[in-house]
Amino acid sequence: MQSYRPANPRGHLLVQSLLVAAVCISPLLASRASAGASEPPLASGKRLLPTTTAGHGLGNTFARLREGKSVTLGYFGGSITTGVGSSNPDALSYRALTTAWFKAQYPGAKISEANAAIGGTGSVIGASRIDKDLIPSHPDLVLIEFAVNDNGADRDTLGRAMERIIRTLRTRLPDTDILMVYTMQADRMYDFYKSGETPDSVVYHQRVAEHYGCSSVNVGQELFNQIHSGKATWKDLAPDTCHPSDAGYRLYFEQIRDFLEKHKRDKPRRQAKTLPKPLYPENAQQYPTP
Repeated sequence: MQSYRPANPRGHLLVQSLLVAAVCISPLLASRASAGASEPPLASGKRLLPTTTAGHGLGNTFARLREGKSVTLGYFGGSITTGVGSSNPDALSYRALTTAWFKAQYPGAKISEANAAIGGTGSVIGASRIDKDLIPSHPDLVLIEFAVNDNGADRDTLGRAMERIIRTLRTRLPDTDILMVYTMQADRMYDFYKSGETPDSVVYHQRVAEHYGCSSVNVGQELFNQIHSGKATWKDLAPDTCHPSDAGYRLYFEQIRDFLEKHKRDKPRRQAKTLPKPLYPENAQQYPTP
């Protein structure tokens, strides 16, 4: 499997070794929201959000695939995206299974993988490293997975960081499609779903995704459904209640695959002349609206 490695891999290995013990422990580089802070309204309503949203679709990626052109799949996230917990991350993680699906579906296209995930990191660190670790690979489709490592952090910290990530992609690579992938862990997130609500980090990420027309698939909700219904146990799907087993990664992949199957015929997205007005004004200074 052809993979892109982040710049300065020795430095990143050091970062990952320091953070691996903190993977899936939240909040990460953020504090809880201050008392009295009100949540922003969501187009989807409050509080159990749809498991998938089309956004502007994935038409640019699938058009290139149908034409047999080269396509780079970018993966940007934490340890779940690296494949921690899998017996063979380069073959059985959701990332590897997704890349393999694209190659099987489009054998005439040259498909490569840009794995820019680092365990233990959330969107705050992601926003600071995207220009160095992901943009140089020029991905045609980026799957973003930070919901678990952002779990428990405050709304504005997450919203601001995720908006910086998405505005960077929309500015630097305007033709690139974006698919948000929402995973889960037992800590806090299970109780949200049990109460019929979507976890905070997913809500905050989705608010930004909707604003910029990003597609999304909540794979974590199906993992919750399987465990809560008694069809499976944590031991079956995620023995440490965070990192999936091979079976858990396959469950995540199947949700992504089903979404991709439904969007194979999306029309190519026209390049926007301007970006939407930023949700956080300070992001306009770094990534101005043309």
